[in-house]
Amino acid sequence: MVAVDGSPESLQALKTVQKLAQEVDRVYLMHVIAPVDTGLPIHKKELKQAQLKNYKSLVETVEPFVDGIKAEYEWIQKYGPPPFTICNEIRERNINHLVLGDRGLGGFRRVLLGSLCNYCVHYAPCNVMIVKDKARSEEDWDKVSIKY
Repeated sequence: MVAVDGSPESLQALKTVQKLAQEVDRVYLMHVIAPVDTGLPIHKKELKQAQLKNYKSLVETVEPFVDGIKAEYEWIQKYGPPPFTICNEIRERNINHLVLGDRGLGGFRRVLLGSLCNYCVHYAPCNVMIVKDKARSEEDWDKVSIKY
């Protein structure tokens, strides 16, 4: 399974799966729509239409990457909190591997927003691969490494 949201990090994860997919029969592409509480009186129908439009845009963004996958693939779209929803789907389908792109949230943002990768590493009932942006990882390392 690959969690995709159209971000550069999720597309990098998908590129990694293209390489790995030669060893598997099926790849699931999962997109989770998180519940939205705007606090405004918005009609559910209008919200669903906007979410569907975003989903169609996501599929268009991801399709060129999916074409490189040699295994069969299937889209899964669910509504709910992304970390819990992804882990639950893995349990239901008995999936063996999860691949995620790391957004590299800083410490403060990670505390406020939580980390999908962190949750899945700890609670997914399968192996989890986190695909990092090498350039950003090097920049982050330069910020936190101790210079002797």
